[in-house]
Amino acid sequence: MQFQWRGIAQLVVVAIAVFVAVYFARAPSSDALFEDVQTVEAVPRPTVNVVRPAVTSAAREVRTTGVVAVVGGVSVRTRVGGEVVFVAPQMRSGGSFAAGETLLRIDRHDHGLRLEGAQARLRHAQARLAKQQLKGEAGSAKYRRDNPGAEVPPLVARVPQIAEEQALVDLAQNAIEIAELNLSHTVVSLPFDGWVTTGNVQVGQVVGSTMPIAQVFAKDAVEVEARISQEDVNALRPIMGRAARVAVGGPRGPVLDVAVQRVSPVVDPQSRLVTLYLAFAEEVDLAALPRPGTFANITLEGSPLDGVMVLPAAAEQSKGSVWIIEDGALASITPRSLGHIRAGWLVQAFDTGQGVVVGKVPGARAGLPVDVKPASSSRLAE
Repeated sequence: MQFQWRGIAQLVVVAIAVFVAVYFARAPSSDALFEDVQTVEAVPRPTVNVVRPAVTSAAREVRTTGVVAVVGGVSVRTRVGGEVVFVAPQMRSGGSFAAGETLLRIDRHDHGLRLEGAQARLRHAQARLAKQQLKGEAGSAKYRRDNPGAEVPPLVARVPQIAEEQALVDLAQNAIEIAELNLSHTVVSLPFDGWVTTGNVQVGQVVGSTMPIAQVFAKDAVEVEARISQEDVNALRPIMGRAARVAVGGPRGPVLDVAVQRVSPVVDPQSRLVTLYLAFAEEVDLAALPRPGTFANITLEGSPLDGVMVLPAAAEQSKGSVWIIEDGALASITPRSLGHIRAGWLVQAFDTGQGVVVGKVPGARAGLPVDVKPASSSRLAE
């Protein structure tokens, strides 16, 4: 029994010796610990760029997308029939035209003859009227000589005959006006600037008033349709007539002035958005207008807001927060965002401490000590 306990004790001592040896073999040396301490102490504090934005007045912007559309079109028909003797190059599909520009001419020979005939009938009616008037005057004079002081009867004065001939003169004059109007309609033009979507008339073709010769749309019929949220509609009140900018054709495309002309009275049941209809400014030339169906980026500018700040877009951190500097360390604040404008990020004014950090900070956390460097590239830096 004594030998058995002695053996167990020897095994325990050996196990403890092995454990101690393994522990000290894996433990870092004092030199390594010293190197780690030096490494920690050698890590520099991050340097951050900051701006000190001023409280100012700025207008909120609402940005959305839309499409250029056309409100209806015009089916062109001639008011008189006849043979086509001239078709302007603009009357082809894709052509554009100016108000009052001659687009088509119909042979005016037949209509000219009709005008001459109406003029001849007028002269004949006028002659008959003059004859009846002379007869009436002669009869009235004879009646007064034979019946001094008596009133001349209407039949003696030929009043009914004169009225009949006067009516024929009036009809002849109306016929002339109609003939002149038809003659003027042999030249086809439109009272607005516009584009031709389809043109299907040729020289030598005989046309009539029931035959459409082209489909066109007016410059004023071109507009932009865009959708925004109800919140944005409220933020832009009054929204009718609100000025906006439309960029078409990609980032290098032209930017044109538009204004809100109409607002849909209903909200889309699926998207919960409101449709705006924006009209181009009158001074925008026809050639500068984008083609219907073109994709557009729209920026609507609201009324100026006081007590706001404009931050660089790079100042925005996670979930709309910003880093500011307080006592040389980072502190997180989430300002009230009012949207993005061309100059940057529009927010309600807040206490910026020693400045607002621009850009990302590696390992950023609240309380992290940092070195501050003014963001000289920003126009917002004081």
